[in-house]
Amino acid sequence: PLPLSRYPYTWLHGWAARTFAISHEDRVAYLMVPKAGSSSIRRALVRDFHVRLNKRHPQRLGGIMDANRLPVHEAKPDLGWMPAYYKFSFFVDPASHLVGGVCEVNMLRCTRAVATGRVEAALAGKFEKRVWNIRDALRGNYSGDLDMHLAPQLFLLRAAGATGLRLDFLARLSGASWGDLREDMAARGFPAPGPLPRVHAKSYSSLVPAVFAAMRPETRAAACAIVREEHLALGLPAGPGHVCGALPGVGGE
Repeated sequence: PLPLSRYPYTWLHGWAARTFAISHEDRVAYLMVPKAGSSSIRRALVRDFHVRLNKRHPQRLGGIMDANRLPVHEAKPDLGWMPAYYKFSFFVDPASHLVGGVCEVNMLRCTRAVATGRVEAALAGKFEKRVWNIRDALRGNYSGDLDMHLAPQLFLLRAAGATGLRLDFLARLSGASWGDLREDMAARGFPAPGPLPRVHAKSYSSLVPAVFAAMRPETRAAACAIVREEHLALGLPAGPGHVCGALPGVGGE
């Protein structure tokens, strides 16, 4: 099995595991999960809280705490200020997240695939390569660095938890769950953000069936192993039409 349940590192293969957008004035901290609405959420924090854009890189935010790149047992970060803060994060459908992560580093090919409704051989090859890169990285058999967008959501959430972090709110991102976040923050005495904006929305969810269908059986099995563990850990159902078919142990819709 993939070692998604026992992460010893806060950083692995380029995957920062404790990156936050923080408003110290409002005592709010968002644990960022790339390709899970993070651009829209960060923009909401800029709009409604004391989070500033980076002047040198306007697409980036100020107030970011980058991950410590050492194993937890060698250097635990100082999170003493965290208990007084409201800490939250969101996740999305695991299969969509995997496809979205690979598309983030193959944007032109994926944009063309969305427009044509067809996954070309070159793009299918990129997915083949990246799925095995991710699998090998999780098993400790990959020697290079991987783009942050390729990190499984569960890796980021569990690696953050390995530092002692406990989130006050975690849910699958939707309009309803964003409303639940706002209600929960207000009930606990924290300022609540306004509506969730859509910023540079890049949706690759329509590619998920075609991408998984184009994979070789062994590659699809490796991808579905990652997807299944995320479904189990995050309590997500998987209906009969799921791209991975029946996921053992995962309930239906």
